[in-house]
Amino acid sequence: MGEKGTEAIILSDRLTGPDRMALPSLISAGAVHQHLLKTKQRPKAAIFSEAGDCKEVHDYATIFGFGCDGVCPYMAYEALCKLNADGLVEAKSKQEYSDDEIMTNYRKAVGKGLLKVMSKMGISTLQSYKGAQVFEAVGLADEIVSRCFTGTTTRIQGTDFEALYRDLERLHHIGYPDNSNSPILVQNDGQLHYRDGGEAHLNTPGGMANLQVSSLLQYYVFIGFKLV
Repeated sequence: MGEKGTEAIILSDRLTGPDRMALPSLISAGAVHQHLLKTKQRPKAAIFSEAGDCKEVHDYATIFGFGCDGVCPYMAYEALCKLNADGLVEAKSKQEYSDDEIMTNYRKAVGKGLLKVMSKMGISTLQSYKGAQVFEAVGLADEIVSRCFTGTTTRIQGTDFEALYRDLERLHHIGYPDNSNSPILVQNDGQLHYRDGGEAHLNTPGGMANLQVSSLLQYYVFIGFKLV
């Protein structure tokens, strides 16, 4: 790559369609970064990702941490512009925001979030943070870690490439159903807040109820022992 005069590699999932599945941007950027390191070409070419799956600060923190030089979150931009067009973005004054202002504010928010992440690790510049791999993998098989995140600590095995492909296949089928007349609905799998039947986290309603009952029982036991 660098030997042929290529100074930048752009990874994009914009061509995703009914017959093309998108690879997670973190997986693709990490794999290319590790390949360039192993072939001693990393200093010769920058890696840029045109990623539709980068939305939150954590998405940027991981993709930069595993070697990406720059990200264009086109899907986040399009979603923000659509919200602005629908009048769902509240402005502090009566004057409405333009799309450029919306995207600028989004970039500022992401930048401040990244700065907060880096400051907790004692890192002050993105150049020092990029490719530092200051993470621990949880629930990823060695075959993924060794190829895309080489050297990253992983104590709990889990998803391998086959399982990853099955998840991508399922999500792709939701986005591009066989029946083109059926509506495409954005699904909430519970990653951000609880949804019945969605992804389970620590703070589920049932878990909180059990915690309250347990605390109450411990209180009564303590009072009982104290009275005796």
